[in-house]
Amino acid sequence: MNPHLQPLEDEQIHTVLTKPKKTRLIAEAKIKTDRLDARIFADLLRANLLSPSYVPPEIHMQRSIIRERARLSRLRTIIENKSGLIRIVRVSPADGPTSPEGLRRAFGRLS
Repeated sequence: MNPHLQPLEDEQIHTVLTKPKKTRLIAEAKIKTDRLDARIFADLLRANLLSPSYVPPEIHMQRSIIRERARLSRLRTIIENKSGLIRIVRVSPADGPTSPEGLRRAFGRLS
């Protein structure tokens, strides 16, 4: 299940996921407003002119796992960056952050 559509479907609101290439009519319109786009989509849906996109449930599950892994990876990077800043801040004032000893303490062994 698409995570963006799940709240709508929980409220029993009918949703249709369409293929972007099939909805070029809206993308190429000269006047672009959400209200007008919604009206065009509704008209196309009523006339059965929208080509729905189907993604099997197992693919939805795989995509959600990949999205969560990417989110955790970004979070890990943020934490690593913050912990690096903390190490730099905790260098003793006697050595100074730019002295060789201060750099060794902040970043580990330097070659």
